[in-house]
Amino acid sequence: MQYGCLIFILLIIIVGNAAAFNNEEYAYAVRFPDTYSSPTLVRINLESEKFTDVAKVPEMSSFMTIDGKGDVLIPQHIGIDTLGKTVEKYFAHNCKVKQIIKNRGDGPLWAIPYKDDIYVILYFSEDQPNQPPQHHSTSIEKYRLANGNYQFTEEIDLGEGTYFVPSSMDVDREHARLIIATSFLMPSVDKYSQILLSMVSLDTGKLVAQKRLRECAGVYAVAVANDDKVYIGATYKSCAKKDEGEVNLCDYLCVYDAGSLAFIKKVPVGPKLVRRLVYAPDEKKLYAGYDGTRLHRRPGLTVIDCRTDKVIKDIKFERFDRMEYVGKHKLLVTGRVAGETERFCLYVIDTQKDEIVRKVPGMYRLISKNLTDW
Repeated sequence: MQYGCLIFILLIIIVGNAAAFNNEEYAYAVRFPDTYSSPTLVRINLESEKFTDVAKVPEMSSFMTIDGKGDVLIPQHIGIDTLGKTVEKYFAHNCKVKQIIKNRGDGPLWAIPYKDDIYVILYFSEDQPNQPPQHHSTSIEKYRLANGNYQFTEEIDLGEGTYFVPSSMDVDREHARLIIATSFLMPSVDKYSQILLSMVSLDTGKLVAQKRLRECAGVYAVAVANDDKVYIGATYKSCAKKDEGEVNLCDYLCVYDAGSLAFIKKVPVGPKLVRRLVYAPDEKKLYAGYDGTRLHRRPGLTVIDCRTDKVIKDIKFERFDRMEYVGKHKLLVTGRVAGETERFCLYVIDTQKDEIVRKVPGMYRLISKNLTDW
């Protein structure tokens, strides 16, 4: 009887811990000291908004994701002297960071967990690490968990001459697909780069569709909405030849069908260089983060109602860097609002009111993307 009670208590503890790290209760961010060395991974309780330092992470890591166990995948994009080649994992149950993948190619930017697989999006494919930019070939390496370790299974090449911007990828969770926009560099330097939109099945690990876009060029941001729409923020309106004095900057978002990649419409957002797009499914809103330039004025966020595809609000920033929707009606943004003196802070935006409800001092640069529903 005593042994039975002990086993029951242990089961409660184990299940309780799993539940605590296996839902959308937590988000993570990385806080840097002024020297950019020895950054700290910070766990954020989305209910209490309590911030807890949990581990040290690689200095030049890239976009983070949270897997189905509540652990955090951290690609090391840049190493000490060259591009990085590893993916680290923060294990939430014991607060330890361990390398789990040694990549074949260079510069891992994203590590996307799906079932027993991890898809790593790379800056360079394995056989082209020292080629000039016009010969970059963005690729994806697939790894599968076997006997407790992740083993390389295959490479998915997105095409010769493709160049990947870190924010130009999103996950179509409903259909288990990656939607990736790469810049396809034109043969003539007098033309802006075309956008190559690719669809990769996470179930099969295969490239299932690809399309060159005519409606915009110079990709910077991609977001997938629940109603099978893909939003793209680009730099230029077209791949037209550059004319001296011509301003060909894009002042709209392009919307495509997530299944067929067919063009649907343009959504005017004004003269803004959109750098990030994040979809908040609870409110069916899209958040477009843009930089400040002499043409685009001050940086900030534009809020779009995806049911009508109309701009409903602008939130001004002095400097904008990263953002991610983390659940619980919270959008986390790193940057600086007008009148502040810090280089970077982390701001919590209530996505129901579209208002900044909290500022967290500290130089925060990275925010986790939550993929725990897999």
